[in-house]
Order: sequence, then C-alpha cells, then structure tokens
Amino acid sequence: MAVLAGYNKDNTVTKCPPRVLGALDNCSLIWNTFREHGYVTGYGEDAADISTFNYYKVGFTKPPVDYYLRPFQLAAEHHLHKTYKSGLTFCLGYQQSAQFVLDYAIEFAARFKDQPLFGLFWANSFSHNNLSDCSSMDVVVLDYLERLTKLGILEHMIVVFFSDHGLRFGPARTTASGHMEERLPFIFIWLT
Repeated sequence: MAVLAGYNKDNTVTKCPPRVLGALDNCSLIWNTFREHGYVTGYGEDAADISTFNYYKVGFTKPPVDYYLRPFQLAAEHHLHKTYKSGLTFCLGYQQSAQFVLDYAIEFAARFKDQPLFGLFWANSFSHNNLSDCSSMDVVVLDYLERLTKLGILEHMIVVFFSDHGLRFGPARTTASGHMEERLPFIFIWLT
C-alpha cells in the first residue's frame, strides 16, 4: 500500500480497511489517479488465494481498473489442471501460472502502446514459498522482456520490475546477511 496509495500500515487500516466490504473500492490507489488523467489502467495477479487484495482481505466489489485479470484467474484456477510446487499452483493447464499474468501484461501493453497507460502485473506463484524456485522462471521472464522489446513497447514505456521483499523464511534469515536479505527486495527500472 505504500507504493499503491502512499499509506503506511496504520493509514491503510484507517483509510482503506481491507476487511470491510467496499472499503478498497473507495481507496485512493495510484491507478485511480492515472485513470483521472486519461490513462488506460490494468491489473493482473496470479495465485488468487494469496493475492495482494484478497489474502485475509475481502478484495474489491467492482473491478478496480479498466482491465482486470482476477475473474479470468479465478476461473482458470478453478477449471484448469493444476500442478503444485512449493505449496502453490505452479502450472495451470499447459503453462506456468505466472505466465498468464505476463501474457496479459504484454497484450495490455501492445494493445494500448500508442495511448497513455498504467499497469500493475504481479506474480506470486514462482517465488513466494521457495527462493530457489525463482530460477525456474528465468527463461520465461527473459522471453517476456524480449517480447516487450520486439513489440516496440520498451521504446515508449517505463517498466519497473520489482519484488515486495527478499527471503521470506528459513534458517538463513537468522544470519546477519539473512536479516538484510529479508528486507531487500530487488528492483530493476527501464527508462526510455
């Protein structure tokens, strides 16, 4: 919420209580500001059961952006065959769960590349429970960035690629470097 609304934890609970039905709909999130300034907005996230606005929260009662992946993601997680890894749905049907989010992001960016747009696309399924699982997505993420380049999308957009935290659990966290790693998300920024 610090990134999306500029709120700390206390302000979030006061201004946008996430367990009160409808409260998140009225929360001043960054995509609302972009939409007010004529931008097309999009948001997609995998792992619907632990998604940002639904894990121990009630979520939105109406789509928060113009293009919202959650209804598709819920249907896909309900109807497609699931393959689990580290306790999360790693594959849905014939592809990795996170790939649905990356494909949605590319389709969104390609469709509106000549218009102002703001999109937030988030993947939990390949790294949330096991830091070692990240390497399984190296080729997928590389392909994603290469597709953005080939489509000319990176020529006109700012792309911020980040995580919400470092190492989440395990014995390495008890070391001095583990203490730092837990608090250091990665971030890559592409500026045109």
